[in-house]
Amino acid sequence: MSRENSVDMLSGPITGKILIFVVPVILSGVLQLLFNAADIVVLGRFAGNDSMADVGSTSSVISLLVNTYFMCGIMDTINGSLRGIGYLFSSMCITLFCVCGIRIIFVLTYFQIHRDYITLFWSYPISWLAAVIMETALFAYGYNKIKKKAAEKTVI
Repeated sequence: MSRENSVDMLSGPITGKILIFVVPVILSGVLQLLFNAADIVVLGRFAGNDSMADVGSTSSVISLLVNTYFMCGIMDTINGSLRGIGYLFSSMCITLFCVCGIRIIFVLTYFQIHRDYITLFWSYPISWLAAVIMETALFAYGYNKIKKKAAEKTVI
């Protein structure tokens, strides 16, 4: 990869650099919605109402998972970064609680009230988001701790 196409994520303001990576994700979500709309139009014209209902009932679930699945990748990336800076047990506990615990709590509480598969699928992005938030907080704490130690070593 050439140097001019790379992005230095470690120096300078981060907002613009994050937008470079977020815009394709947003565009893929829009394209997915357009694809589902085209599916419904084509099926409604050529295959009938039953086929159109089938696509319409599953498109929302697929859009939910496709458009939020990037949070799972972010969760795994932050988890790996935490392990890299020495927070093995803490990152494991956070991931275990969020991925398993929150989903179990969700199924035993909210899903009992609203029993449909779309409600069940919402447990995935909710648990991923909770893990991302908790792991990001731990990473910020650990990263600041490492920076302070490095600053102390350079001063002495």
